Amino acid sequence: KDEQYSLMSLWSIFKSPLMFGGNLPDNDEFTNSLLTNKEVLYVHSQSTNNRQFKRDGNRIIWTADDPQNNDKFVAVFNLEGDQFLNAEKALYRSGTISYLTTGYGTKMETDIPEGSKFLCLAVTDAGDGY
Repeated sequence: KDEQYSLMSLWSIFKSPLMFGGNLPDNDEFTNSLLTNKEVLYVHSQSTNNRQFKRDGNRIIWTADDPQNNDKFVAVFNLEGDQFLNAEKALYRSGTISYLTTGYGTKMETDIPEGSKFLCLAVTDAGDGY
């Protein structure tokens, strides 16, 4: 699953052509959920100014803009062995691929183990009173 999260995050944030070479009826529920995730498909189809923001050793951060409201999409990739990324000061509205939040801005403390990645939407104010 980590590999599938990684690939969909990477392909979406850098706007790779999304093609599926398989037999759709044979997909499990998890794979189908990745291929039909509306938020991830939105990042892929609508985001602008997609770019690698930073590469620090084996940590890579990609960002993109949401043209609808100037929010930022952020994808963090950890390529190191047993090292963890700590994103405790990050604020974000949506877990996007993994649905890690209820959809409201919260402080997050997360460790990203080897080979794991995540894609989230980062906003300063979602305008919803939270």
